[in-house]
Amino acid sequence: MQSLTIMAEEKIENSDRPKVSSSSSSSSLELKSDYQNLIKKAANFFPKVNQNLILDILKLETTYKDWEGSVILEIKYPEGKVELDTKINKLYDKYERSASEKDERTLRFKALHMNIEELEN
Repeated sequence: MQSLTIMAEEKIENSDRPKVSSSSSSSSLELKSDYQNLIKKAANFFPKVNQNLILDILKLETTYKDWEGSVILEIKYPEGKVELDTKINKLYDKYERSASEKDERTLRFKALHMNIEELEN
């Protein structure tokens, strides 16, 4: 079991704080705003895909031009009657990889050549 320790922050006097210029502050705010807008766009474009996965794929695609697109995906289906065997067969037909059952509604598999364009299909 992991434990979390929260330590009280010491009060820092104004004279001890690093000086931040208004231009760097506005740049930081603009960058954060752009990031939030990107997350919203990703959620709109790919509503069923975790936005962190999208950002990870984008990062790898743009950083490493020779990246093969290898990711491990966990697909959690809605509760109710889900025929995992049918889902496993569809994944195998599409990716030629066998998926394993993590639990009664979650499949896990390693996808090769997974890129942003693939998520649209």
